[in-house]
Amino acid sequence: MLTNIDNPKCFRTPRFFFYIGLLTIGQTIFRPALSFTLSDWFFLISFFLATSECLLRGNLEIRFPPFMIWGLLFFMVGGIISSAFAKLPLMSLVALVKYLYLIAVWFWLGTVLLQTPAQVQTSIILWTSSAALSGLGALFQLFWDDIIPVVNPAWGRMQGFTEHVNDLGGLTSISLIPAIMMLTLPRKNIWLIVHSWLCVLLIAAGLLLSVSMSGISAVIVSILAWLVLNKFSFKNILILGISAGFFFTSIYIQSHYEGISVLTRLHDISDDGLSSVTLRTRLETFSVAWEVIKDNPLIGVGLGPDVSLTRTGHAVHNIFMLNWYQSGLFGLIGILMILGAIALEAYKGMRDPNQEQERSIGIALFSSYISFIVLGIAQPIFYNRFGWISAALLLSLYSVRNRSAKWKRQHITSYRTRSAHKLKYIYRTSFRIHKKEDVRNLAHVWNRSNF
Repeated sequence: MLTNIDNPKCFRTPRFFFYIGLLTIGQTIFRPALSFTLSDWFFLISFFLATSECLLRGNLEIRFPPFMIWGLLFFMVGGIISSAFAKLPLMSLVALVKYLYLIAVWFWLGTVLLQTPAQVQTSIILWTSSAALSGLGALFQLFWDDIIPVVNPAWGRMQGFTEHVNDLGGLTSISLIPAIMMLTLPRKNIWLIVHSWLCVLLIAAGLLLSVSMSGISAVIVSILAWLVLNKFSFKNILILGISAGFFFTSIYIQSHYEGISVLTRLHDISDDGLSSVTLRTRLETFSVAWEVIKDNPLIGVGLGPDVSLTRTGHAVHNIFMLNWYQSGLFGLIGILMILGAIALEAYKGMRDPNQEQERSIGIALFSSYISFIVLGIAQPIFYNRFGWISAALLLSLYSVRNRSAKWKRQHITSYRTRSAHKLKYIYRTSFRIHKKEDVRNLAHVWNRSNF
C-alpha cells in the first residue's frame, strides 16, 4: 500500500489553498498586505499547513533532482557572498530569501501536494483560468479605460490585472500552450471543452492587447517546440490553426483602430532599427552590466530589483546576465544547473511516459518552460512567480512518476522477500513430515505462512 504521505487523499486543505493560489496567480495588482499578492498569501498558508501535516506524519521529504539541489546550493552561496559586499546587504539578503522561497520552497510544495497526474491537470486548468481572467481584464480596459481603478493602460497597451504590460505578455505567452493542450485531451464534459476554448481565446486576446513582442516571440518558439515534440499530429495542427485564425483576425481588426497594435509595433521597430529607444536602452544596460561583471566576475552587486539597478536606472533584461550581475559566478552556475535539471527531468519523463496523457501534459509544460526561458532572455521575469509555474508543475508531474516507480520497486522487492521466506519455511518444514496428513497440509503452508 501507499504510505500515508503518498496517499492522494492526504493534504486536502493545503492542496485547496494551493489551488486557490494558482487561480489568482495572474492577478498581481491585488496586494492585501506587506506587498504580497493574493496568490502569495494563499501559497504561504498552503505551505504552513503542508509542513505541519508532514511533521505530524513524521515524513518531511525533498524530491528534487540531484543537480537542482546542487544548483540551489551554488545559487545560495553566490547570493550570500554578493550580499556581503552589496551596498544594501540587508535588502539583498531579504531578496535572496525570497528567491530561495520561490525556487525551492514553492517547488517543494508542488511536489508534495500534487500526487497524481489528475491533480497536475487540475493545476493547469486553474493556472490557465487565471491567465484568461487577466486577458478578460485587458479586453475590459480596451473598451472602458478606467474600469480597473488600480491601473491605467500604458502607451495604448493593456495590462489587465497585472502590474505591467510586459507582465501580461509574459503571463499569457507562458500559459497559451498548456491552454491549447487542454483542448487536445479526450473529454466528454461539454463544459470543460467550452472552458478550454474560452481560456485559449482570452489568453490570446491578452497577449495581443499587451503588444509584447518578447511575449509573441516566446509563443512562436514554444508553439514550434510543441508541434515538433508532438510529431505534428493532425489534431494539434487543426486546433492550432483555428486558434491562429482567430489571433490573426484579431490583429487585423486591431490595426484598423487608433492606438498601438502588433503591426504598428513591428513597423516602428523595423523603421527605427538600432535607434529604437527600447533597444538602445537595453543595449546600454547590458554594456554597463558587462563592465561590472568583467571587473569582478566572482562577486555580484547584490540581489533584488532595488539593489541591482544599473547606472542607467534600469534592470538587466536577461535572466542569465542578471544572475551573474546580481549574485556573481556562483549564482550564474546555480541558475544554469537549476534550469538544466528541470529540463533533464522533463526529457526523461517525455521519453518514457507512464501513459499517453502524461506525455501530452509533459510536452505542453515543457513547451511552456521553453517559452519562459525565451522570455527570460528579453525580460527580468526572474522575480515573477507566474514565470516559474511551468517549471514547478513539471517537477510535480515527474515527482508523481518517480514516486510511482519507487512504489513499484518497493512492492516487487517486498513481494520477492516474502516469497523467499515462504519457500525457506516450506523447505524446512518438509524435513519434519512423518505423517500422511502432514503431506496434505503442506499444500496450504504457503497461504498459512504470514510473513
